[in-house]
Amino acid sequence: MLWPRVLAGICFLALQLVVFAVPPPSTTAARAVYYPPPLYFQHFSFGFKETLADIFWLRLIQDFSTCAEEYSNPRGSDGSVGSPESQTSPISIFPLVDPVSGRTRCIRSWAFRMLDITTDLAPRFRIPFALRPVSLRVLLDDHEGAQVIFDKGIKNFPRDWPILYRAAAFYAFEAHDHVRGAELLILAARHGGPPWLHLLASRLTSNSGRNDLAIAMLEDYMSELKDPDQLRIVADRIRTLKNKSN
Repeated sequence: MLWPRVLAGICFLALQLVVFAVPPPSTTAARAVYYPPPLYFQHFSFGFKETLADIFWLRLIQDFSTCAEEYSNPRGSDGSVGSPESQTSPISIFPLVDPVSGRTRCIRSWAFRMLDITTDLAPRFRIPFALRPVSLRVLLDDHEGAQVIFDKGIKNFPRDWPILYRAAAFYAFEAHDHVRGAELLILAARHGGPPWLHLLASRLTSNSGRNDLAIAMLEDYMSELKDPDQLRIVADRIRTLKNKSN
């Protein structure tokens, strides 16, 4: 009969959500342990992919700016980040400090894993692609995670000029791929973006041009934020870039 299988599926999903989507009880955030959703999760959605995407999304936005070390042992035996043997390891919320810049950053953090599964479950859910790759980069310094989500956004929304524009800024300023950044700016201009994007694309070979693009993208991103702490972080980044331009 159909009903026993439907009931079994609902019970399985409830168990998965309790483990992966419900915040752990803890009096101090520094001791909280978060488990990332497993890679196979989307294959056990039982026809409720968009519903699950909404649940994960609502859970994610509560803790998006929290820097979390992705794995207790982030590199596998082959040296790669996020190797299969570490996919279900717990995440302890402690910041990673970049030894070169001294700034706190994450590498494919819990926030990225939650965003990744959300966009896999609902590939036409635009908001995560339009806003949150920038959040990964700016709020968490998660370069690797941001690039994964940007690439998925370009693939799923190839004519959405705001997504293309923000991806262009990432590639030009963060990934130092000026050719790719210029290509994305030209695509953004062709699909409804302002005509000055063509001029900006021609200036990406200079440091001042890349700074202008990064500042414009961050100011655009800042207009969509409401959290005071996040606004402060973005304002500090803009101020730093403007000082470099002067």
